[in-house]
Amino acid sequence: MTITEKKEFIREILLFAKENGYRAFENTRSDSAYGWIITPQNNIIYIQKGYFWGYDMSLQYVPSRENGSGCSCNEESLTEIRLDILVDMENKGLNFARKLGAQLYSKSQVEKYFSNYWDKENIIEL
Repeated sequence: MTITEKKEFIREILLFAKENGYRAFENTRSDSAYGWIITPQNNIIYIQKGYFWGYDMSLQYVPSRENGSGCSCNEESLTEIRLDILVDMENKGLNFARKLGAQLYSKSQVEKYFSNYWDKENIIEL
């Protein structure tokens, strides 16, 4: 799969999420294919192409030495996109983050997440 195909694949997921009430952000770099959705509960979910197939999601939280900056929402790459999958992945990520004792981003911190992102000039909201 070419980088263009990967970008189109991720964009489809982001647009689906946006159509279903989520905010969607895309990295516009020509050499990268990933993005984020902000859930109705203001959680940040990072989305990238799976290593072999499908896509992977991870819940982002405030970075710490103990917990890093995010945890995987899925064990195996996902192959389809549906609203119930988005909800389930958010819940799985939240459950794991709570077990870790990770601090979730508050609503006001979501904007700060993107304004402090290392490659912020290449991020757009769809």
